[in-house]
Amino acid sequence: MIQLHDPACADLARHFLGAEAEAQTVAELASRIQSEIESWFRYEGPGLSHDEKAAQGRRCSCRGFDDYCVCQNVPDATTMAERKEATRCAP
Repeated sequence: MIQLHDPACADLARHFLGAEAEAQTVAELASRIQSEIESWFRYEGPGLSHDEKAAQGRRCSCRGFDDYCVCQNVPDATTMAERKEATRCAP
């Protein structure tokens, strides 16, 4: 049997499969749901430059002082747009 880490994924799988679904089928779908959700929050792109960290810190409630804050570790939508614009305009 597949071990689940989050019962909410099993509840969601039961919702989609219906009450009559077999436990193994529910567990397999719940595992896939959890894997997909976790992949949404996994960032594997380039890190932030010093200037990007400073800019994101100005936009965040931590003001850039919390090294563990997401603003100091993962690019936000504004930074991603700025990067996209910079590569689009590059010769």
